[in-house]
Amino acid sequence: MIRSEKGYSFVEMMSVVVILGVLAAGSMTYLRGSTVIVVGRMVQVAMANLASEQPNMKYPASVAISDLGNHGLGSLLDDYVVDSYARTGTPNGADYKLEIKAGDGTILCLTQSTFSKAACS
Repeated sequence: MIRSEKGYSFVEMMSVVVILGVLAAGSMTYLRGSTVIVVGRMVQVAMANLASEQPNMKYPASVAISDLGNHGLGSLLDDYVVDSYARTGTPNGADYKLEIKAGDGTILCLTQSTFSKAACS
């Protein structure tokens, strides 16, 4: 009797699983980079909200992650910590320099008008 074999072999199926895994890993790295950019821009918006609540629209003397979370970021900042913060510019606190660090070691340096994925100088 002649037997017709239908379907895929185990090796073929495992090859597909490996290829899909490699594609998924590559896309996760891309998505993580996009998330960092979104977090940076949202922190700038939260800082503007904090300043709008202060007398004379000054930035606050100190900032904690919880302050930023309460101003629109919520759980986006769960794995971030404030590395350093200082009011800069004029003596009335019209600008700031904020450095935050993610759990994976990513560092963001933010000011009122700039954002970079590097330590503040």
